[in-house]
Amino acid sequence: MRVASWLSAAAPMLACLLACEFSSAGARRGVAARNEVDRNVSTAGGGGRQEIPGDPAADDWPAFLGPNHDSRSPAVDLWTEWRKGARPVWEVPVGRGYSSPVVQGNRLVVMHRQQDEEVIDCLDAETGESVWRVGYPTSYSCPFEYSDGPYSTPALDGRQVYALSAEGELRCLKLGDGELVWRRAIMAECQADRGPFAAGTSPLVEGELVIVNAGGQSTGAGIVGVNKRSGEVVWTATNDGCGYATPVPATIHGRRYVFVVTRDNLVCLAPEGKVHWSIPFHAKLRDLGKFNATSPVVHGEHVFASAMGVGSLCVRMLPDGSYEEEWRVHQRVLGSQYANMAVIEGHLYGFSSSDRTFRCLDIRSGELRWKMEGEFGRAAPFVAAEGRFIMLTEMGDLACVEINPQEARLASSTPEPLLKGPCYASPALSRGRLYLRDEEKLVCLDLRKSPGDRTARRSSRDAENSLGEKRRTAGN
Repeated sequence: MRVASWLSAAAPMLACLLACEFSSAGARRGVAARNEVDRNVSTAGGGGRQEIPGDPAADDWPAFLGPNHDSRSPAVDLWTEWRKGARPVWEVPVGRGYSSPVVQGNRLVVMHRQQDEEVIDCLDAETGESVWRVGYPTSYSCPFEYSDGPYSTPALDGRQVYALSAEGELRCLKLGDGELVWRRAIMAECQADRGPFAAGTSPLVEGELVIVNAGGQSTGAGIVGVNKRSGEVVWTATNDGCGYATPVPATIHGRRYVFVVTRDNLVCLAPEGKVHWSIPFHAKLRDLGKFNATSPVVHGEHVFASAMGVGSLCVRMLPDGSYEEEWRVHQRVLGSQYANMAVIEGHLYGFSSSDRTFRCLDIRSGELRWKMEGEFGRAAPFVAAEGRFIMLTEMGDLACVEINPQEARLASSTPEPLLKGPCYASPALSRGRLYLRDEEKLVCLDLRKSPGDRTARRSSRDAENSLGEKRRTAGN
């Protein structure tokens, strides 16, 4: 993999901001949603197929961390041999931000910023052609060298799009044409504490609710459940400050739960808002690298959390909704700064950002099985599919690492970056197509061996011919 120099400051873990009135009486049902109409920048009428999106399928990537919120894809028969290069089948320009693309059916949605406007783009997932575009003004400015947002990843749910802006406004749009359904300044209403970065937790659609890790510490609205059809606040819970991690749902012992890593704790609550338990989980001294930003992982009856300055934690859920702590390990074993983690066949995989290594832990004991050094940067967000991790490194290289608890093995990587670093947005894999972005463009790679094998083989052959031409030129 290419040698690169990496930024020394901590990665942006994303934050909540704005302050405003919020009613905390009774169940703290929120003020009426502001239903102002955002500006529809353009609708591309004939762009791509006009399929009406339906319910999400298993091979879609409709939300941050994928269809099951675990960074795993059911895709098989993928082409991941990139030593001779990988060429996108299409690419489109995008603006700034770290928001990840999401896909449902033939619709891809991505958020980005262009000058003083935040944009939600809907594209044809196969061709990259524009379907619709909605924009609205933004004035958020990051006080550090990172992007001014947006950081949050939208969630697609049937015929709706739910998106959280850099300034903490939650919007519901129609997936078909981008029409605004409702909008509310959720973090302002919750009096969310200001963090060092743009609002970055991604919305979770759970049943009839949209759940947000909002951070309304002073109003008892650390976590908020919003009616996904009307935008009305249904419940609020905890006095936790804003967290950058995204809520993760799971069914354990026949009961439905939502797990949230807030600024302060690992929280387990019911989708109806009842808190079952809360475990202190935060660094004693918070600096730019020690904000909770990695989403929890659920595997069977076990829940895993990790953070810089804290280390990692494993708890086992009991049938009555309580928990037992199985193990804790120091951040020297695993302390994830912002990238995702995955549990596969009894092992936890993730990045330890302090020494920039990819690691494998035994989930029964927390024992470190191996660590892998490489040109990843602080982390390389990944998708797990067909026995391998498909990673986008911080400086824009594409890498493939085998899923193997016995040894660390890099199976393949591109000889040159595909994108311009630093890259913080997670990949999305849907129907055999891999979507990646930086702060200038969004690209699509067709990884299907069939029927996309001709594209893949042509890309590899073209890259090989290009390298050969460079060598001949250099020889002359």
